[in-house]
Formats: sequence, structure tokens, C-alpha cells
Amino acid sequence: MKAVRRVFAFLVTLVLVLGCAPTTHAADNQAQHAAEYLYSIGLFLGTGTDVSGKPIFELDRSPTRAEAVTMLVRLLGKTAEATDGDWSSPFTDVPEWAVPYVGYAYAEGLTMGISATKFGSNSPSTASMYITFVLRALGYSSSSDFRWDAAWELSDRLGITDGRFRADSAFTRGGVAIISDSALETKYKGRDCTLLETLVSDGALTRIQDPRKSIVRIELSSQVYPNSSYYDEEYQMTFTGYERAIISAYNIYGDLVWSYKTPEAIWTEMPAFGVLGRKGFNYYFVEGTSVVCLDVKTGAVLWKNKDYAGRASGFAFGENVLYLCGQYGPDFYAISYDGKTLVRIQEFDSKYYWASKVELINGTAAVYLYGGTEDYDKPIICYVDLKTFEYSFH
Repeated sequence: MKAVRRVFAFLVTLVLVLGCAPTTHAADNQAQHAAEYLYSIGLFLGTGTDVSGKPIFELDRSPTRAEAVTMLVRLLGKTAEATDGDWSSPFTDVPEWAVPYVGYAYAEGLTMGISATKFGSNSPSTASMYITFVLRALGYSSSSDFRWDAAWELSDRLGITDGRFRADSAFTRGGVAIISDSALETKYKGRDCTLLETLVSDGALTRIQDPRKSIVRIELSSQVYPNSSYYDEEYQMTFTGYERAIISAYNIYGDLVWSYKTPEAIWTEMPAFGVLGRKGFNYYFVEGTSVVCLDVKTGAVLWKNKDYAGRASGFAFGENVLYLCGQYGPDFYAISYDGKTLVRIQEFDSKYYWASKVELINGTAAVYLYGGTEDYDKPIICYVDLKTFEYSFH
């Protein structure tokens, strides 16, 4: 069995090297999309405009600490409060344009200086610095919840970041846009509301002429309805109904922008439809035995991956890959964001029935499996190495 796994790992590695290495182009597109979306709702500004009046974002340039704090305050919808207030700070190196933003952030405990009197305004911001700002804004403490010099460890777990930011990572204004976009969908610590929901309720977002640019809420509602009975030969069971789901997208004003109705699926004890969530401008969900990707703005189907098996699943968004584990088997999948199956591990162990979640930890996918122990409600964790795709139980 180990020999088979080694051969499989080699084939997987070859596929990854030849077909799914991350590209700068893909990262650039994500940053551009994030910046445009944030700009459209008034939370991210450019450094100027071009001859046609379009904003210039300078996404490939490193942000200074002063710029990073300014972009954080704008992300929080506090621009007016910052610029209208009379803020003071002990720092003597803050340029005039940044004084209200640094002053506000300092007063709110979102940032500190590099010394008692220096903020380090012109020093480049690192990824960990900006992530620290965002985590503090969401109610997390750098003294108890995370380490400021490794803030990505918590943001990866929360889904704000996806493993791309580390101590030695080059950090750009594009990275700020990507982190800020993801942070909007993140809940505050100890609260059942996201940053974006708070901005909407506070009236902090700009009214958009095109409602498709302001999708803030997507809901999946599932319906089970009776039908003529259906006998499944494989499972030796009789099913008495069908299931269907409707996915609805709403803008920041509560208006329905688009809806998508799934095809019918046979009703079982396992849900046929499951939300995976939004990643950038795409929305992912499980439709029966397919993974589906919709365009967030229009609801158009971008692709369907029909290799998937297992209905609703455990999942995690990686930097360029969506990792899933199906209910039956269970099988483990790595699917690229353009819908291609990169890896499929069939049945870790047939005694396990379903996966409740997939968690990415330091280059490893921890898959929580149920159904194969004496304690039926206690999970067994299977660890999958995301480079070799060898796996083991601990």
C-alpha cells in the first residue's frame, strides 16, 4: 500500500508541476478584482486617475505603514470620522495627509509605533503588519489571540488569508486589496456579524449605480418535496422525495440581483446542496455530485466539476486550489479555481463515512472524519501532505 501511495504521490507531483503551478497573472487578476470591488463601494482609493478618469491603484508597489493604516481606516468605513476628528498621537514622523488616519487608528488601539515617538510612516508595511491591523479591527488581540509577527497563522485559520503571506513574502498594495476584500466577509470575534454587514447597517458604503457591483449577501435555501417513490438498487433503499435549492444574491440595499435554481436531486439523509462560499468574484457550492462556480456579479455558471462525489462536504480554500472531502468514501479532491481536478484520493479508509471539515495547517490538510470509531461522535483526523498528497492518521 505504501508503494502505491509513493507512485501516486509522484504522479500527483508531476501533475502539479506541469499543470497547476500558481501564476503571477492569476494573483494580479485577483488583486485587480479586489481593488475594483473595494473602490466601487468606497473602501479603497487609488493614488490618482489616468487620462480616461479611471483610478490608478499601483497594486504592484509596496505600501508604506502610513498608507497601510490609511487603507485600514477606509476599509472600516471610518474615513469621515477620522478626517472630521481632532486626533493626536505621540508620533513626530507622520505626514500631514496621514495624521487623521494614524491618529484615529492609534486612538482606537489598532496600531502602535515603532518607538515611543516614531510611527515609521515611510517604512514599508509587511503582510504581518497589515494583517495585524485587520485582526485588531475585528476584535482580536495581538497579546492573547495571535502573534503580531506571525499574524497570518490566525488569518489563515479565519479564512482571511490563504497561505500566501509569510515573513519573507513580498507585500504590495495588491496584497492589501486581497486581504481587505476577504476581511469583509469575516465575522468579528465573539459576534455573529461580518465587517461588511456592519458597514451596511452603519450606512458606511457608497451607493452604487450598478447593483451587480455591490453583492454583499448570497443565500442558499433548500426545498424537499414529495414525489413518487424511487428504489435505489445500489443502496437497497427507497427514497420518497426530491430536493432542490435556490441561490439568491442581494446587494447592499437588500435588493435581489439574481437567483439560480439547482436541478432536482434525490432526497437522502445527507444534504444534496452545500455552500462553499465566496472567493474573490466567484461563488462556490456543491450541487448533488458536482462542484459549481458562479459569477458573483451575474449568477452565471462559470464551470461545473462533475468529478466530485459525495454531496455536501468539508472544504478549505487554498491559494490557488479548492480542497474538498466528500461525504461517502470519503474521497479527497484538489480542484483549481478554473474547475480542473488536480488530485483525487479515493477512500482514505472505507470504514469512515463522511468528513465534517477540512483545515489547512502549515502545508497540510487536516480532514476531520466520522463514522469509523467506537465513539460515533468523535472525529478521526487524517493529515494530507499538500505537496506529496501522502496521508496518514494520527
